Amino acid sequence: MEGCVVTDLRVHSKHNCYALPLEVMKKIENEISVSTKLEPGINIIKIRSGSFDYVEGDR
Repeated sequence: MEGCVVTDLRVHSKHNCYALPLEVMKKIENEISVSTKLEPGINIIKIRSGSFDYVEGDR
């Protein structure tokens, strides 16, 4: 691939992810993560690193 330049790279998150076992997910949720209840209305959230996506009806 000499001289080749990649300008766009698309990765499908569901097809290219590492699925964590249930017990690992529960440990992250219960012991590592931080959460807070938000009141209905407009809330400003700052993400320090990474990204977040929300799709209505995801749960």
